[in-house]
Amino acid sequence: MKGQILDYSVQSNTGTVSGGDGNRYQFSGAEWKGTNVPSRGMSVAFEADGNQAKSVYNSFHMRKRNLIVGLFTALCTLTGCLATGSKGILSKSVVQQIQEGKTTKDQVRQIMGKAIPRVDISPDGKEQWFYFHFVLKVAGKNETAALVILYDEKGVVSKVNHVKIAL
Repeated sequence: MKGQILDYSVQSNTGTVSGGDGNRYQFSGAEWKGTNVPSRGMSVAFEADGNQAKSVYNSFHMRKRNLIVGLFTALCTLTGCLATGSKGILSKSVVQQIQEGKTTKDQVRQIMGKAIPRVDISPDGKEQWFYFHFVLKVAGKNETAALVILYDEKGVVSKVNHVKIAL
Protein backbone atom coordinates (compact mmCIF):
# COMPACT_ATOMS: atom_id res chain seq x y z
CA MET A 1 0.00 0.00 0.00
CA LYS A 2 1.13 3.56 -0.57
CA GLY A 3 0.88 6.28 2.04
CA GLN A 4 2.53 9.21 3.74
CA ILE A 5 4.32 9.54 7.07
CA LEU A 6 2.30 11.74 9.42
CA ASP A 7 4.75 11.60 12.31
CA TYR A 8 8.02 9.95 13.34
CA SER A 9 9.86 10.26 16.66
CA VAL A 10 13.59 9.54 16.73
CA GLN A 11 13.40 9.39 20.53
CA SER A 12 10.73 6.64 20.71
CA ASN A 13 11.64 5.12 17.32
CA THR A 14 7.97 4.96 16.29
CA GLY A 15 5.80 6.62 13.67
CA THR A 16 2.38 6.94 12.07
CA VAL A 17 1.53 6.47 8.39
CA SER A 18 -1.63 7.61 6.60
CA GLY A 19 -2.49 4.85 4.14
CA GLY A 20 -3.97 5.32 0.69
CA ASP A 21 -7.14 3.72 2.08
CA GLY A 22 -7.61 6.62 4.52
CA ASN A 23 -6.62 4.60 7.62
CA ARG A 24 -3.72 5.31 9.97
CA TYR A 25 -1.07 2.72 10.69
CA GLN A 26 1.61 2.62 13.41
CA PHE A 27 5.16 1.45 12.72
CA SER A 28 8.33 0.92 14.71
CA GLY A 29 11.83 1.78 13.58
CA ALA A 30 12.49 -1.94 13.14
CA GLU A 31 9.98 -1.92 10.26
CA TRP A 32 11.71 1.01 8.50
CA LYS A 33 13.62 -0.38 5.51
CA GLY A 34 14.94 2.87 4.05
CA THR A 35 18.50 4.11 4.37
CA ASN A 36 17.52 7.61 5.46
CA VAL A 37 15.62 8.65 8.58
CA PRO A 38 11.81 8.65 8.15
CA SER A 39 10.30 12.13 8.25
CA ARG A 40 6.90 13.82 8.25
CA GLY A 41 5.38 14.11 4.76
CA MET A 42 7.58 11.40 3.21
CA SER A 43 5.81 9.20 0.62
CA VAL A 44 6.10 5.53 1.55
CA ALA A 45 5.08 2.05 0.50
CA PHE A 46 4.23 -0.53 3.17
CA GLU A 47 2.32 -3.68 4.01
CA ALA A 48 -0.75 -3.24 6.23
CA ASP A 49 -1.15 -5.76 9.05
CA GLY A 50 -4.17 -4.74 11.13
CA ASN A 51 -3.35 -1.24 12.35
CA GLN A 52 0.41 -1.83 11.91
CA ALA A 53 2.58 -0.82 8.95
CA LYS A 54 5.17 -3.47 8.11
CA SER A 55 8.19 -3.25 5.80
CA VAL A 56 7.94 0.53 5.38
CA TYR A 57 9.97 1.99 2.49
CA ASN A 58 10.43 5.48 1.13
CA SER A 59 8.62 4.98 -2.20
CA PHE A 60 10.65 7.63 -4.05
CA HIS A 61 13.81 6.15 -2.59
CA MET A 62 12.91 2.69 -3.88
CA ARG A 63 12.46 3.93 -7.47
CA LYS A 64 15.83 5.60 -7.56
CA ARG A 65 17.51 2.92 -5.42
CA ASN A 66 18.03 0.55 -8.34
CA LEU A 67 19.66 3.29 -10.40
CA ILE A 68 21.91 4.34 -7.50
CA VAL A 69 22.94 0.75 -6.72
CA GLY A 70 23.92 0.32 -10.36
CA LEU A 71 25.96 3.52 -10.31
CA PHE A 72 27.64 2.57 -7.00
CA THR A 73 28.54 -0.83 -8.39
CA ALA A 74 30.04 0.67 -11.53
CA LEU A 75 31.99 3.31 -9.57
CA CYS A 76 33.26 0.80 -7.02
CA THR A 77 34.38 -1.46 -9.82
CA LEU A 78 36.28 1.38 -11.45
CA THR A 79 37.69 3.04 -8.31
CA GLY A 80 37.63 0.35 -5.63
CA CYS A 81 35.83 2.68 -3.21
CA LEU A 82 33.03 5.22 -3.10
CA ALA A 83 32.31 7.82 -0.43
CA THR A 84 29.42 10.23 -0.11
CA GLY A 85 27.98 12.53 2.53
CA SER A 86 29.42 14.56 5.41
CA LYS A 87 32.97 13.26 5.85
CA GLY A 88 33.50 15.30 9.04
CA ILE A 89 31.19 13.04 11.05
CA LEU A 90 33.70 10.20 10.77
CA SER A 91 36.05 12.21 12.98
CA LYS A 92 35.36 12.09 16.71
CA SER A 93 37.30 15.33 17.19
CA VAL A 94 34.97 17.14 14.76
CA VAL A 95 31.82 15.82 16.44
CA GLN A 96 33.15 16.62 19.95
CA GLN A 97 33.28 20.30 19.01
CA ILE A 98 29.47 20.30 19.00
CA GLN A 99 28.51 20.74 22.67
CA GLU A 100 25.03 20.39 24.11
CA GLY A 101 23.78 23.62 25.68
CA LYS A 102 26.53 25.72 24.09
CA THR A 103 26.94 25.32 20.33
CA THR A 104 24.66 27.39 18.05
CA LYS A 105 23.40 26.58 14.54
CA ASP A 106 25.92 28.99 12.99
CA GLN A 107 28.75 27.31 14.91
CA VAL A 108 27.58 23.87 13.74
CA ARG A 109 27.64 25.15 10.15
CA GLN A 110 31.24 26.33 10.66
CA ILE A 111 32.30 23.03 12.23
CA MET A 112 30.66 20.90 9.51
CA GLY A 113 31.95 23.08 6.65
CA LYS A 114 30.20 22.73 3.31
CA ALA A 115 28.15 19.72 4.40
CA ILE A 116 24.44 20.36 4.02
CA PRO A 117 22.21 18.79 6.68
CA ARG A 118 18.78 17.34 6.13
CA VAL A 119 16.54 19.52 8.30
CA ASP A 120 13.35 18.27 9.95
CA ILE A 121 11.04 19.14 12.84
CA SER A 122 10.75 16.67 15.73
CA PRO A 123 7.30 15.69 17.03
CA ASP A 124 7.73 18.13 19.92
CA GLY A 125 8.32 20.99 17.45
CA LYS A 126 12.11 21.28 17.77
CA GLU A 127 14.38 21.61 14.75
CA GLN A 128 16.70 18.68 14.10
CA TRP A 129 19.54 18.34 11.59
CA PHE A 130 20.74 15.04 10.11
CA TYR A 131 24.20 14.48 8.62
CA PHE A 132 25.14 11.19 6.93
CA HIS A 133 28.28 9.65 5.49
CA PHE A 134 28.68 6.36 3.61
CA VAL A 135 31.85 4.67 2.39
CA LEU A 136 31.35 1.64 0.15
CA LYS A 137 34.47 -0.44 -0.51
CA VAL A 138 35.06 -3.36 -2.85
CA ALA A 139 37.62 -4.80 -0.40
CA GLY A 140 37.49 -4.13 3.34
CA LYS A 141 34.70 -2.93 5.59
CA ASN A 142 32.07 -0.42 4.52
CA GLU A 143 31.48 2.50 6.90
CA THR A 144 28.30 4.35 7.72
CA ALA A 145 27.98 7.29 10.08
CA ALA A 146 25.02 9.41 11.14
CA LEU A 147 24.88 12.57 13.22
CA VAL A 148 21.55 13.88 14.55
CA ILE A 149 21.52 17.31 16.21
CA LEU A 150 18.44 18.59 18.06
CA TYR A 151 18.11 22.33 18.77
CA ASP A 152 16.20 24.20 21.47
CA GLU A 153 13.92 27.16 20.73
CA LYS A 154 16.93 29.55 20.89
CA GLY A 155 18.86 27.67 18.20
CA VAL A 156 21.33 26.10 20.64
CA VAL A 157 22.20 22.40 20.48
CA SER A 158 20.14 20.47 23.05
CA LYS A 159 21.07 16.90 22.03
CA VAL A 160 23.74 15.25 19.85
CA ASN A 161 23.49 11.63 18.68
CA HIS A 162 26.46 10.23 16.77
CA VAL A 163 26.57 6.69 15.38
CA LYS A 164 29.44 5.14 13.43
CA ILE A 165 29.16 1.61 12.06
CA ALA A 166 31.66 -0.56 10.18
CA LEU A 167 29.81 -3.04 7.99
